[in-house]
Amino acid sequence: GKDRERTELHGINAEYGYHCEKNPVMSEKFLREFRHYITRPIGFEAVLRIRSSSGLAIHSFIGNCFVRAPDLIALGNVSPDVSFGVQISIEDAMHENKLAIFQSALLYTSMHGDRRIRVQTLALPISSDPQTILNNLNITASVALLAKLAVNKSSSASLGDAREALQYSVIDPLTKFRGEYHANSKGSGQLLVPKSQRLLPLYVSSLLKSPAFRLQNVSIDDRYNSMLSFKTLPVEDIMLMVYPRLFSLHNLAETWTDKNSIPPRLPLTAEKLTRQGAFLVQTHEYFIIWVGRHVSDIFVNSVYNKGSVNDLPEISNGLEHFDNSISDMIHDLVALCSKVRDAPYTLITVREDSRFGTLFLQHLVEDRSDGLMSYYEFLQKVQQQVG
Repeated sequence: GKDRERTELHGINAEYGYHCEKNPVMSEKFLREFRHYITRPIGFEAVLRIRSSSGLAIHSFIGNCFVRAPDLIALGNVSPDVSFGVQISIEDAMHENKLAIFQSALLYTSMHGDRRIRVQTLALPISSDPQTILNNLNITASVALLAKLAVNKSSSASLGDAREALQYSVIDPLTKFRGEYHANSKGSGQLLVPKSQRLLPLYVSSLLKSPAFRLQNVSIDDRYNSMLSFKTLPVEDIMLMVYPRLFSLHNLAETWTDKNSIPPRLPLTAEKLTRQGAFLVQTHEYFIIWVGRHVSDIFVNSVYNKGSVNDLPEISNGLEHFDNSISDMIHDLVALCSKVRDAPYTLITVREDSRFGTLFLQHLVEDRSDGLMSYYEFLQKVQQQVG
């Protein structure tokens, strides 16, 4: 059975999905997330005002909030687990200014009943050179905003319109970029992309395959949960939804040389998997370890204290820490990757031959699946449209 619980308070929604029937993984996930939900820092009866320097104006807010004025929103509660998108419009020439300045003021009631205000100021340099602007785009913030806007488009228009808008968010700027700066390269067969936007086609291709925006093989509950997550989660969480992290574990000692930063990530394609290896994927909710059927017995014994991969259950929850270097490194990696978000993670292990293998394989978004284009096919389509 499927149980889905929704908590809503004056504009801030929390959506958690659990498939709990005879499933200890989901039961423990519920306990961790419920504990986090009732113990996390939170503010009540909040209002947020954003102001900008001359020449700029707040165009719209995107998220679960009530807009009281063009620059003021009311929030039932605020926590580190939510974010809002803000669209800024340029109304006057800004050539005389050197900085674009934004200031946000959040007024809220703390858990102890104190009325508090938090003010933050952001100053960004202004440039009249389009190349400078194109090469300094914040790709993660842009993708998170695109996801939020696409959710709104799905609600106000249709899912097809949202998908089309996402595709043209790649095609339109690349068409203009080629026309303005590389007109002579038309028909060359190369897709020219500004430096800061090289990953934009990859991320949009992944967005189109997410439960929120894919056309088939997704339940209404899963689509709604994905849409609400895109609309409310912080940027870091959204990026893990769009394009999870993939690491190889069987050769971690060779690939992870700097313990203060994460090891090299692998592209999300089955071409990078091997039956002699083990791999870890990090999403916004899960760490999932996929164990190949021919992985070495030494690895299985070090990580799971089992004789061979055949002794592992099809799916297991959690990962015990053993006194050896391989176990130490995997736990250090999980701890380092967990710092990206405050909410708790659920760690599960699936065998390659397990019926639960799709829990891992569904995140290989660069591959063709369920009739959806692979990343390579999406790039070809974009190149044809750009010309």
